[in-house]
Amino acid sequence: MRESSSEIPQLPLSSRYHGIPKLSWPVWLVVAAALLRLVTLADKSIWLDEAYAVYAAAQGHQVIWSGFDPHPPLYFSFLHEWLKLVPMGSEFWLRLPSALASIAGLVLIYQVGKRLFDARFGLIALALLAFSPLEIWYAQEARMYPFVVLAGLLVMFALVWPHKLAWPLYLVGVVFGLYMDHTMIPVWLMIMAVWLVYWWGRGRNLTQLLLCLTASGLAWLLFRPWWALLGNSFQRTVVMYEEFVRSRFSQLPEISTDTLVLLLVVGWLGLVAAAFLGYAALRSPALTSIIAPLTLFPFLLIVLLTPIPRLYIPKRLLVTGWPLVILGVTWLVWQLQEDGRRMAWLMVSVSLVASLVSLFLVPKPDWRGAAAFLDTFAAPTDWVWVAPPYNGIPYDYYATQFPNSSGGERRLRDAAAATQTIWYITDAPASPIAPTPDQLWLDNNWQLVQEIPDFFRLTIRRYRVP
Repeated sequence: MRESSSEIPQLPLSSRYHGIPKLSWPVWLVVAAALLRLVTLADKSIWLDEAYAVYAAAQGHQVIWSGFDPHPPLYFSFLHEWLKLVPMGSEFWLRLPSALASIAGLVLIYQVGKRLFDARFGLIALALLAFSPLEIWYAQEARMYPFVVLAGLLVMFALVWPHKLAWPLYLVGVVFGLYMDHTMIPVWLMIMAVWLVYWWGRGRNLTQLLLCLTASGLAWLLFRPWWALLGNSFQRTVVMYEEFVRSRFSQLPEISTDTLVLLLVVGWLGLVAAAFLGYAALRSPALTSIIAPLTLFPFLLIVLLTPIPRLYIPKRLLVTGWPLVILGVTWLVWQLQEDGRRMAWLMVSVSLVASLVSLFLVPKPDWRGAAAFLDTFAAPTDWVWVAPPYNGIPYDYYATQFPNSSGGERRLRDAAAATQTIWYITDAPASPIAPTPDQLWLDNNWQLVQEIPDFFRLTIRRYRVP
């Protein structure tokens, strides 16, 4: 392992940049990354997941900590207090904590890389995370995932920080992440698998191992108040997962909470084995020169596919562990010296282009535009019907004049008896599917007079009494 350096070696930049002090490059990268995250923070509409976070936060601390939602309570509890301090209805202020957590994570990944190897290693990792489209996308969402990323980086920093406060900091990071979201569990398992390899290669200090085990045990003990609800939360998450998958694949085994926990343990043991095997293989310069370039293709493929507005569930899992992926990729290309520098610049450049595409060309479902359209064109006696019912949450975030109605066919009949016009809002599917029962009833009994598909992934249909 190379000795750390307090100075960043010369980077292969054009001569016009040579007048900039070398030590300022991390600062310039953090500033550029902050601008990417903040300048367009309010450009896109709040969508379902963000609106639900506001809805959950509005329930109050007692309900939040009662386990009414499968997610751990800390983010919703924090958001409850944050929303008391900022203007209501502002996308910028709602998303600002996520952006700040992401920016803070950039400082940590640079420090982790610098302490693992040297300042140039930290700079490459910082650049890859700073311009990652996946990281920037979630930095601009009012969700808990940027805080899980921050917690994971805090844990990694504590594990490489030779200071007496390192293990208390590790404890804080693990507990903070666990109470933020369940995705901290696989993140922690991955970090521990890699740290065991690091610990083994650094001399196998038993004191450090015992301190790690003690701090980890204490962290899970502090998470014990949530253990009573953790099983139920996992079960509800599994049920949602099964409903999603079973609708596409019929032959699947039943998944219980115990089975899920067992799979996590077995998966962690597999990660440990893979980490040791990978470390042993990559100690060979010949193998490293072969494997490192091969990592470029899947990494760039993920970066390029990230802006596509699909597969949100895998992306949530991926973003929380993305800093660890970046550190691993950085380590591989860092072994290649000059070739590694060119590979690093290519990955950073592609990441920046993909981020710009994601920021300026990829919208979110435009509930802001849909609500503004209805406020402008709907008559006071009109009704707004939102389907499926959960879409009423983002609609209500923006609606100022027309509260939404939703539910079954009986409630739709009651609404139809009280008005001459119904505005029907629903998802615009990527491929044709059978209409919902309420849309089918409206199509069969009312007259469709207008369809407005001008709101990304949303459609407004206006019906009148025939």
